[in-house]
Amino acid sequence: MSTNVFSTLPYDIKVHEIASFLKHCDIISFNEVLRRDERVYKKLPADYALKHALKTKRIHFETIVTRLNLLLSNVGDWDDVRVRRAVIELKKVFAFLKNPVNAIIFMHIRHLKEQMGRMVEQWLDDDQELYSFLSDGGLELRALATETRDYITSVPFVCHVSTANHQSAF
Repeated sequence: MSTNVFSTLPYDIKVHEIASFLKHCDIISFNEVLRRDERVYKKLPADYALKHALKTKRIHFETIVTRLNLLLSNVGDWDDVRVRRAVIELKKVFAFLKNPVNAIIFMHIRHLKEQMGRMVEQWLDDDQELYSFLSDGGLELRALATETRDYITSVPFVCHVSTANHQSAF
């Protein structure tokens, strides 16, 4: 390993004076310039991995919903391709919410079950404009919405885990 400014500092200075002020993601970069026997290890806070998973799943969900909202805007300009793409994106939303891997968002974010349940129940109404463009009148989508709502309500809430001020380690 080549010599750098950190190799001239005593180990105590590196650990107590520098590393104690670094975030977890910065420790990774800091360790890259240290010798293997001088690397600093910092214990991750409780629920760190859970917070990261919740934040990642939220971003994934927001991406799907944003695409759906773009497709559902300007109903008067719809054609068969746009209607099919909207149906596909809506099915992706339902699939995301029904996926057992994503159930942790309902277990650990307070009031999210109720919010998502209300959002899914909107797709149970007969007056959805998208349904007027479908040959079955939206029966398949309403059945998916019912399954999704029932699944969401069946997931138990465990405890609230805040993702505020969460720094990703990746």
